[in-house]
Amino acid sequence: MRKRIIFGFFFVLAAVSVFSQTSVVNIYQDANQNGELDNRLFNIPKEPVGISNWNGSGVPDSFEKLKLTVDNMTHIIRVNLFLM
Repeated sequence: MRKRIIFGFFFVLAAVSVFSQTSVVNIYQDANQNGELDNRLFNIPKEPVGISNWNGSGVPDSFEKLKLTVDNMTHIIRVNLFLM
């Protein structure tokens, strides 16, 4: 079953060093505003979550497939939130 996109968020990342940085962007929406990500059985999130380079189907891939490389330029990154 394909998950539906709840929101699409855009992030502007500006690297402050001259070296490339590799990372994964992970966000969630705190729908009930309790300050934490609520989970179901087996730690499946109850609230919308998003990870860079993840299409929302299945378990997120490895770091190598999800990573972003940010150099000394400014980047705009779109991360979609999915309700699991």
